[in-house]
Formats: sequence, structure tokens, C-alpha cells
Amino acid sequence: KETKLISAMLSFVADSLLQPYPEYTSFSDIICAFHFAIQLKSVEVTRFKELVSVIPEILEKIDLKNTSGLPLDVTAVILSLNALDSVNKEQERWLISKLHRYHQVHHVIDTTIYSCEHESVVEKRPKWMAIQAVHMFIETVVMGHLKYFNKTVPYSNRVQMFMSRSGDFTKKSTLKKIELVLSQMYKEFSTTHPEDSEAFAQSCIRFYIEIISKLSMGKTAPEDELIEKLLDTVFTTGPEKEGLETKDLTPFLKSKNDSVPVVRSFLLQLLLQNNYERTREHIKTYFEKAQSTLTIGGYDVLIQLQILYSQLYEDSLFERHSNLDDKNKLQMLIQVVTDSKTRLLSLENQLTENENLTLEFLECVGGIRFALHHYTDWINDKYCRNATEDTRLHDRLQGVISELCLQKSLNTKTRGPQILLLKLLFRKYGETGFKKITADPAMSWVLPESVSTPSHVHLVDHFVIYGIIYCNEVKILICEAVTDQIFHNLKSFKPKTPPAMVSLALSIFMEVTQTYTKAINDKTRVPGHVIQEIAKFVNSSRFSPDIKRLMSTLVNNTFHGEGKVPQLFARPDQSLINRIYSSVVVHVAAGFIGKTDHLLRPFYMMLTNPIILEHAYLPAMPEDFAEDARRLLGGQYYKCPNGHIYLITECGRPTEVKNCAVCGKTSKQSVPIGGTEHKLIDNNEVFIRDSKPDTGYILGVATMSP
Repeated sequence: KETKLISAMLSFVADSLLQPYPEYTSFSDIICAFHFAIQLKSVEVTRFKELVSVIPEILEKIDLKNTSGLPLDVTAVILSLNALDSVNKEQERWLISKLHRYHQVHHVIDTTIYSCEHESVVEKRPKWMAIQAVHMFIETVVMGHLKYFNKTVPYSNRVQMFMSRSGDFTKKSTLKKIELVLSQMYKEFSTTHPEDSEAFAQSCIRFYIEIISKLSMGKTAPEDELIEKLLDTVFTTGPEKEGLETKDLTPFLKSKNDSVPVVRSFLLQLLLQNNYERTREHIKTYFEKAQSTLTIGGYDVLIQLQILYSQLYEDSLFERHSNLDDKNKLQMLIQVVTDSKTRLLSLENQLTENENLTLEFLECVGGIRFALHHYTDWINDKYCRNATEDTRLHDRLQGVISELCLQKSLNTKTRGPQILLLKLLFRKYGETGFKKITADPAMSWVLPESVSTPSHVHLVDHFVIYGIIYCNEVKILICEAVTDQIFHNLKSFKPKTPPAMVSLALSIFMEVTQTYTKAINDKTRVPGHVIQEIAKFVNSSRFSPDIKRLMSTLVNNTFHGEGKVPQLFARPDQSLINRIYSSVVVHVAAGFIGKTDHLLRPFYMMLTNPIILEHAYLPAMPEDFAEDARRLLGGQYYKCPNGHIYLITECGRPTEVKNCAVCGKTSKQSVPIGGTEHKLIDNNEVFIRDSKPDTGYILGVATMSP
């Protein structure tokens, strides 16, 4: 039935596409149009297939003739949610287990139900929110207290019954009912199990915060009354009603105020991620309350608040504009930089202040940081990958950024857009890439007058993997000739092994060929008479014809001769990427000529006699999906006390304590991992993926990766 449904839908789409275009007469035109129709519907079909694979009973109820003109995936979502309406009380326990299936396709339902504004879809959103809420309760409360399973499962049924009647989670009344239900549960639990009442309370708080972040302020904007309630919860009146105090975001009304005022960045982040224009007044209220409350902490605390707001505003821009295509994103960045510069100049009186900065000023700073981060990504395409696509919009962006960085009233020796861009470039591309970028006269504006950089970019010497032969026996002879003009040691050198000859060729490339990339008037460039002396040594040597020809090419920089590759020709305007390619080509050529180079022997055999390797295996690194998983799921890696790696997804900060699965499996130990309230357990630590390569390898030792 599923195949028939998809076939019928595609046939209908193709027919409707072709009908307005009678010029499609040839078979190839029809095939092209049909493929185009399939491409348009591929996302819809993929979502539909995912839903059916997890909830197959959808097929029993779907009727293609009566879908109200809705896409197939939207119809499937509506039917899957309708299936929960008919559940009676005897089936409630079965319902809890069934919710897990819905969670498997939550991304499909979530995307579909909020991308369609049809009346029949919108009316299902509260139902979907209720399903998500029950699943959140099971994950955060029930699974966190498995030894009280018989106690907490009825709680989940109670939550399900309440959620099905509560309606819209974006309303204040719904949130107050949730607080009432959680307070009643906590009171019951603490009466029967006082020893674990605090842990249960923390689980309830995590559930409450998830409700707020994912349902109340997740997909749709909440009502103003709900935001005002959250602000009143976080900033509350002190016991003597003198000034405001801060308080944790909790469903329990009797929770204590903070002894020292604390910035609740969680609520501020939610406000910024929401519809910004609509919630701006609430953000202003939050900022005013925070500033008046934090005066107790002094000047440093206010500065922390201002930095936090600027960074969160920058993050919200990344979130809001993540789906733009390149053209629209560039136009948006140009507008952000232009507007921010104009607004900052109008707020010139705040440029010299460190205190009492307005929201508008901090938003300008966040907008500029956002634009500069994107600009550094484009620089990578231009200077490190030699991108050739149309760069007119990029050039406009560079123009407005250069004007911003050269505006004296916005930049000082220690701070401002120019200093920030300098730090971002150096941090992202390192010394070599940074020097290459700033060597371009068109990028001279990046460097402040107080900072200078050498005009030449040094190529990193990767040939040191040859060890003593290269570093201590051969290269030192070329260096003596180049720097000190001592030639007698070089002329008396007689390499007896192929690795020694290969090392000599590579040394000539690094110390002689690379001198051609320096400007003619550069004082560090190797003098012509030194190059002539080295050339005489090569021509008079008794090397093999192949290695002698290679060395002569390297000394005289004759890659650009007839039949050769011009990209390998060393010259001052040679791009960094082509210089790196040159080093790879020279390395491979020298290794092939030497033939006994243990690192390159397999590649030599591939080119000269590949049949030998038909049944051979080459040592390689195993494919590592850990970083791909982190990028997909978000979050941060951590280590348990015994060194086992685990991942906390989403925000990457711990919100619950569990036991290490590896420790439990291997040594039968219960080793706690994670933490609560974004605080990591003391004996756990952040894991930084920093593989250090061994000699002869690029990727390092396999056991160093999780």
C-alpha cells in the first residue's frame, strides 16, 4: 500500500506539472520534468517513509482521495496523532510505552507540524506538545529514579492525563498548572522517600526547565504573561521587600532566594532565541532588573553581564540566520555591519565607558562579532582554497568591514573591531595562514599601525619525519651554504644511501627553491652566487641521472619550463596552497626516484607494478565518527575518572548523574558521570580531542581517539 500511495502521488505530481506546459512533447522533456517533480517531492516522501516505518498503522487509515489537499507527510502526522485520541484508561500504561515510538520520529513530526499552517495541522500542535512533555517526564524523572519505578510510572500517567487537558504550553495558566502538579508529586514522594527527596526535586526542576525551553519558548512565541511570570520568578522581591533578589528557575514556590545575586543566562538566552522584535521589551526589562540587582556584586559583575548579553545576542543571530543561502546571508551581513557602525557612531559617548552600556550598544557589538566570524570563513575560501566563484558580494562585505576597522573613533590600540578581527584570523588560520593573508596589499588594513608582520610566509618543513639523516646530516650542509656561505662540507658530501640523496633533494627544495618565493629586494633571499655554487655541486656530483635532474630543477626553479607544471614555479605571488602542493609533489618525486623510501614504497609500487598489491593490506587509521557525532548531536565530550569517554548532547552541560557504562561492564563498578545544574562531578573532566601524530603518520595513534 505504501508503494501504491507514493506511486500515485508522484504520478499526480508529474501530471499536474506537465499539464500547464504543452511544449513538453519529447520523451526526454517529459523524463526531465518527471525527475524535477520527484526532486520537489523527495523530502515529503522521505518523511512519509520514516513515519510509516515506525508507525505502520498509519497505512491502515490513510486515504489518498481524502487528504484535504495536504502533503502526504502532513496527512501521516495528523493520522498518527489522531491514533492517540482513542486510547482509554485501560490502555494508559500501554500508551507510555508507545510514546517511545513517536520519539523516534520526533524530528519528522516536529518539522512537519510547525512548517504547515493549515487549520487541521495547527489544532494538533497542543497534542504533540503533550506527547513531548510526557516523554520528557519519563526521560528526566522516571528514568532517573528506576528503583522507585512503581511509584514514578503512575506519576507519568498523571502527567499524561494533565497534559492532554492543559492545552497550550505557551500560556501562563498551563505553566502554573505544571508547577502545581510537580509540587504535589514532590510532596507525596518526599513523604514516603525523604532520603531521595532532594534528587527527585532536581529531576522535577530539570523537567520544568525542559518544558519551558522546548515547549513554552521553543517553536512558537509565548504570550507576554508567561514571560512576565518567568521574569518575576528569576527576579523576586527580597524578604524585607527592599530591592530585587535573584532566584533559581524552579516550579517550587518555597525555594530560597540566592544569597548572592546570580545572572540567569538560561532565561536571557531563551528570550534572545525567540522572536526578537516581539520580546525586545521583555529583554529590556530583564536587563534593567539584572543591572539593578547586580550592583551588589560591583563593577566586575556588571561587566560579566554585559559580555554575557553580547555573546548570547551573537549566538541568537547565528541561530536565526542559519538557514539563509549564501547570497542572502552576505546581504544580511553587509546590512548588519552597516547598521551597527551607524548606531555605534551615534552612541559615541558610550565608547569610552565601561559601565552603564545600553542594550543597543551591546547588540551592535554582538552584531559586529557575528559578521566578523563569517568574514573570517570567507577569507579561508579566498586565500587558502583559491575560490574562483563570483565574489562581488564578498568584496562589498570586505569594503564595509574595512571601513569599520579603519574608523578611528571605534578602534583603539587594545580593543575594537580591528583588534577582534586580528585575533580571529590568527586563531583560525595560525601564523602561516595569517601571514599569507596579510601579505596581500589589499588586506593591509587588517593590521593596525602598531602591529607589523614579515612580508614572507615560511613553509612548514614536514620533511623532518626523515629524522637524523635529514635534520642532522644533510640539511645542515645546505643551511651552512645558504646562510654562512660555507661550501667545503657540502662539496665533500657523498651520500651513500638513497634516503640520503632524497634528503638532500628535499633540503634543496626547502632552503633554495623556497627563496624564489621572496621578493627580489628581500634581504633574506639567497644570493645568486650561492645558488650558482650549489648548482655546480649538483652538476659535478655522481648521483643517478634522475635525482640529479630533480636537484637541478629545484636549484634553478625550472618547474615552469616547457612541458612542466607552472603551478609549481616558486614566485613571490605563489599561493600558499600551491606551495604546499609543490612540497607534496617534490616529496613524492624524490621518494619515487629513491625507490627505497619506506614511507613512499607502497605508492611507488602502485604506480610501477600495482599487481603486487592486489592482495595486500596497507596500514591505515580506522574511520573515526566521534567528531561527526558531536557536530550532529551537539554537546561536549567528557571523561570519567577511569578515562572512558562520554558525550553530553545539546547544550553540552551536565544536567543529570548516571553511571559509566564501560566501568560497569568491565570492572563491575558504579562510577558516577555527568553532574547537575550544569556543574560537572569533581572527578570527571572535559575531554579535549588532541591527537598527537607519531613519526611517519598524519592521524596519530588509533587508541588516542574515543
